[in-house]
Amino acid sequence: MTTIASPPLADRFAYLMEMLGKALSDEAGLRRLAGPLLLLIWRRLRGIRLGFAALAARFAAGTLGRAATRRADAPPRPADAPPRPAPPRDPLPRYVWWLVKLVPGTGAWHTELQNLMEHPEMAALVAAAAAQTRRILGPLCRMMGVKLPPALVLPRRPRVRKDPSPRPSTPREKAEDAVRRSLASGKPIDPRKLSAVAYGYVLHTPRNDRCPPVEIGYGRGRRLPRDYEGRSKKWD
Repeated sequence: MTTIASPPLADRFAYLMEMLGKALSDEAGLRRLAGPLLLLIWRRLRGIRLGFAALAARFAAGTLGRAATRRADAPPRPADAPPRPAPPRDPLPRYVWWLVKLVPGTGAWHTELQNLMEHPEMAALVAAAAAQTRRILGPLCRMMGVKLPPALVLPRRPRVRKDPSPRPSTPREKAEDAVRRSLASGKPIDPRKLSAVAYGYVLHTPRNDRCPPVEIGYGRGRRLPRDYEGRSKKWD
């Protein structure tokens, strides 16, 4: 019994991109999407296809590390150089599955892309050039709803608060913080952003410890028991 060897990873990926382009052409024939949007998607897919083909060719030739060596030997950027302009905003969507939602014909190739990401040759390519592979295949996996291999997933950045001071916790602290921000910005205090007790501290701040607390007048009263009849009770 003869076994048929599977085609190389680069050939399978090129065929996948060709089928995605065909699905895009069918969508253009149906005219369910605007022409400029289809052109942007086609350019994105073409760039991914050419980028991966070049990366796979360098990996097969063993020349992946030369580009990094050239960048390391490049002269440093002068200190008085003008700042680089910010990159233009990407006009294409960024949410997961966006290509499948816009072009339903591409959904049939979701499994094929997932299989390619789990291919042994892909694992070797990721081990040799993880950053370059992530930059090329990350957008494709996102638009197709395919999970990246663990080696390509970047760790989440820790959230850093702009104001390291502790947040106010009690109603009085929240009222004082609202007054402080109002004086700094010149904007009035919005009662909808404060609780009844906190806004009570804004209106009637106790002058000293002998004043009754604001919670007495602005706090919620306790619920009465179910069997309480109060003044509505009729005495015989």
